[in-house]
Amino acid sequence: MLNKGGNPVLDRKEAVERFTKVVEPILTNQGFIKLKGNSQIMVNPQTNSAVIVTSAPSQVRMYGDLKSKIRVLSKSYGVKDLFILYTREYSEWKDKEVYVSTMKRIMTIGRVKGVGSGIKNIIDFVNSVNKNESFWIGLN
Repeated sequence: MLNKGGNPVLDRKEAVERFTKVVEPILTNQGFIKLKGNSQIMVNPQTNSAVIVTSAPSQVRMYGDLKSKIRVLSKSYGVKDLFILYTREYSEWKDKEVYVSTMKRIMTIGRVKGVGSGIKNIIDFVNSVNKNESFWIGLN
């Protein structure tokens, strides 16, 4: 479903549904554990990896926030490799140029190993995470 025209309440509702109905069950089946609270961060203690799930790279502060989250995940959970899944399809992104620029900047963070976009790419995303590959999926 397309973005509701920038309506944060509806956008958030759809993002939570994508996470709880699709992403969380698939990652749980792969050994990931959801962090407590409203978090959409899942950690796999066997592989020392984590997946941060969000709708799209639209937050201006995302780069700095992500660096902070990585430090906490590394210290608290022993996370060595981080993967990011944007659940909204690339074709639905409103400002592709800005979003892709944000993502390229995110990929320069040392522990970020892969980035994927879109629920339709979830199987490729999970396969690449399981192989601990560096990747850029669904971003075209």
